[in-house]
Amino acid sequence: MTKVSFEGSQIYFMKILYIAIGFGSFIIYILYSNSLSNSRIDSKQTIKNSQFSLSLSTYNHAELISESTMTYQLKNDSFTITRQGKFAKADSLLFSSTIERNLVGQIMMMKLDTLDDIYINKCVMGTSGTEYHISIQRDTISKSIYLHHYFLQQIEDLIVNINKVVPEKYKIDYISSNTRQNCH
Repeated sequence: MTKVSFEGSQIYFMKILYIAIGFGSFIIYILYSNSLSNSRIDSKQTIKNSQFSLSLSTYNHAELISESTMTYQLKNDSFTITRQGKFAKADSLLFSSTIERNLVGQIMMMKLDTLDDIYINKCVMGTSGTEYHISIQRDTISKSIYLHHYFLQQIEDLIVNINKVVPEKYKIDYISSNTRQNCH
């Protein structure tokens, strides 16, 4: 009886398999890197075509009774400011205008969706200080950020951008970067 050896065939088959895997990996790498460069190119187009809204509400506990909650709403290319009094049944429209789409694009590029949901300054009692609530909607992505008398550079940058289109008497005051926040 003769012995048939598959060992040579197995080695040949394994070499072909390794070459195919290597070639397949190379093709996947090329396709993936092309898709990345295309997504970078399309990011500006995505901003132009995205549905976007941002709402920033702010109030100060000490002023809430005499003042009210102010809400700054950006929705695609429109901008409104409303005030809700403590005992009011409806919001009062204070200001409305259209805005440049490039301002919306700047805000969308700030990556606010990467921030945590809650920031609390433990140096300030929960019943005092200024609170900020930010809601963001971009296409199907939603994000809410709540800050209780807490400074974040990204939020300061956001407020600086929003204040570019806000009349002087409705400008948003944000707390200082020198605000003490590290109490235990």
